[in-house]
Amino acid sequence: MNETVPQEWLPKPKVEAIGFDDSNTLTYVETADAATAKIAYKAVRPVEDVEFTLNFEDEKLSSLNKTYLLSTLTIDERTSLEAVNIILPTLNMVEGVLDLSAMTANLLAKNEGDVNNLIGVKVKANGRWSEEKTYTIRTLKPEFAVSVYPGNIWTKELTANPLMATDIKTGNIDKIVTDVQYQFSTDGNSWIPLLSDLRKEGLASGTTYYVRALYRDELTSGVTEVRTYEALTIPNASLDDGYDTTNPKSKNPLYTFQGGWIGTRNPLTCHTNGVNAFYVSKSSTLPISDNGSTVAHMMTIGWGAGNSCSFGNKSGSIINNISAGIVCVGEYSASEDSVYGKAAYIRPTSLSFVYKASPYNGDEYQVEAYLENITDGKVVVIGKAFLKSGIAYSSYQTETLSFDYDPTQERLPISHLRIIFKAGTKEDKDHLEDKFTKEGSGSVYSNYYIRGSQFWLDSFELHYDK
Repeated sequence: MNETVPQEWLPKPKVEAIGFDDSNTLTYVETADAATAKIAYKAVRPVEDVEFTLNFEDEKLSSLNKTYLLSTLTIDERTSLEAVNIILPTLNMVEGVLDLSAMTANLLAKNEGDVNNLIGVKVKANGRWSEEKTYTIRTLKPEFAVSVYPGNIWTKELTANPLMATDIKTGNIDKIVTDVQYQFSTDGNSWIPLLSDLRKEGLASGTTYYVRALYRDELTSGVTEVRTYEALTIPNASLDDGYDTTNPKSKNPLYTFQGGWIGTRNPLTCHTNGVNAFYVSKSSTLPISDNGSTVAHMMTIGWGAGNSCSFGNKSGSIINNISAGIVCVGEYSASEDSVYGKAAYIRPTSLSFVYKASPYNGDEYQVEAYLENITDGKVVVIGKAFLKSGIAYSSYQTETLSFDYDPTQERLPISHLRIIFKAGTKEDKDHLEDKFTKEGSGSVYSNYYIRGSQFWLDSFELHYDK
């Protein structure tokens, strides 16, 4: 039938794109796997010629920009096109494909803006040319950002993470990491390279810095802000900045250290219940003058409404409650007898303190410090320092405890601090002395205790070595 129909009656060749959207655009992200990018055509009779015009913004391909006729391609032209993986169709067939798929894998993006590569195509068959259609392959730069775990941020340094799959929003991680460098900035504008360990030292505490990655020396990642931890000095950690005295019961003082950060168990043991007697309500931590400064003197004591004192002897006395005196950093709740962390954005390396101790009858004093993340009421311990000992010291000692950080919690920031110094861990009648004892000067009423272990805390300090 084709032999008898005049050529001018036959339809023009039909050209359609595969892999392009309705606007004849294909979007490709540099480093991604090759995308399907084909321009196919079909005619009633064998195709006589194909004309295609390349107008690439890609600097690597722009030397190919011009109009080509498939029927008159030179060997050099064909070689140049095939070298960039443009697969050409064959003439004198009723259908064919100009295949640009493999070429897409080598397309390059710009750091700012898109790269638009235009391909115009028309096909001749039946002695007639199709209308020219223009197709766009738009190249975008990959989207990615460097991560820095809170567990790799300190007061004076930080360490960035090498790029991971989770850091890549678009693009191919395997290609990006083959040609990437990492950069650091103090202001987000001027950048210097990080060393191979991706660590930056010599930073200021509580300061915002910036990190990013650079792919093939041209494409920048998103900028990641990193704030170093603060170098907190705990208010009144020397205990020399004063304390307040109140009297829940007459002549029975409750002592509270000033500064808002230092708590004690005094609100529990020095209470208003029961009769107004020294064996009922007493402060279990006393501010005293010793070692040339103010010292917190902690004692394990008996206390409580309904207590009795049998002529100053433990035997025969009623002792309803026995509690070890504490000094804590945190919010102490007497109703729950618990210490809740104090909000603090810190990551110290160690805790040091000056103390002496007199454990009673095999008891042990205890020092515990916790760095916590508290989110929606859930407490996760990020780091801790701990000491439990029954060694007595009659003169003041300096002890330093290093913080041990949990590597499985490196993605959580520290939000709270909790420290507890405790005179003893055994809170029972066997760990009280046999006699009530006068502590300090003053009247019998205000200064007598039934006590056990004792712990004297002169001062304490957090250290930030990195």
